[in-house]
Amino acid sequence: MNTLGGNINNPDFKSKSSYPHRELPYLSELQAYWEEDNNPKQLLAAYKKVQKAFYENGIRTQYRNYPDLDFKGYETAYYGEENYPKLQELKRKYDPEMIFDYPQSIKV
Repeated sequence: MNTLGGNINNPDFKSKSSYPHRELPYLSELQAYWEEDNNPKQLLAAYKKVQKAFYENGIRTQYRNYPDLDFKGYETAYYGEENYPKLQELKRKYDPEMIFDYPQSIKV
């Protein structure tokens, strides 16, 4: 758990940034680590089970630094519904050739 609060909730920052999670009291980090000789399939299955439970219970936001290629609706989950169009605009301006492109990048 990463708690949020303090000046991160300052409404003046909302209009000057694209961080969409300011109103949340905390963010969770769902991570899994294992040694090579352990059973990664079992651990990955457990990870996916927890992610599924989050999604089915209405947790649809995700901090961009904790990516998951299976996360549904990553555009708004990572960047926020209001921010994604603004970020697309910036992407068109500063990266029209899509140099920075990966499975969950900002699409134009």
